Amino acid sequence: MASFNQDRPAHQSTSPGDGTSFVAWCLLLMAVGAFAPAVLLPEWRTYQAARVALQAERHRLDALHEVVERERRSFEAIQADPGVVARIALREYGLRPRGENVIAVLALSDPPATEEPFVPEAVPPPAAVAHAVSHLPELDYDAVFCDDQTRLIVIVMSLGLMAVAVWLPTHRPRAA
Repeated sequence: MASFNQDRPAHQSTSPGDGTSFVAWCLLLMAVGAFAPAVLLPEWRTYQAARVALQAERHRLDALHEVVERERRSFEAIQADPGVVARIALREYGLRPRGENVIAVLALSDPPATEEPFVPEAVPPPAAVAHAVSHLPELDYDAVFCDDQTRLIVIVMSLGLMAVAVWLPTHRPRAA
């Protein structure tokens, strides 16, 4: 059985111009297509987590500002209104004017101030990336590109493809 090189005339040798560079570019594009998300997606998830943490701290800060404002209003009322001082003395310390009869009455108190639950807002990707991502299928990309074990495999395979893509155009097979 004749080999591939024996069927070819002697003046036609394999050269990098016969499709090798096309294959090298395809390999390079595949390598970058796997390498880029393996490097960028975990960083994007870290950025998203930092933004959500920032939103949570802003929410907590706003709640603390509301508490401070409510306490400031109470303080100003205590300073300006003697009736407020009398009500506080009656309610908090049980002090009553002499000769006054006390009748216990079940009173409805103001409902406690409920803090709004924290609901994080989604951190949108940049517009160009969002447009490109909108064309991708709904898959669990974090399992491939963010998981430490699979991420390492993807990065090593991508680097291997890059090495082959760089080596392939420079390789000249020996003439038989």
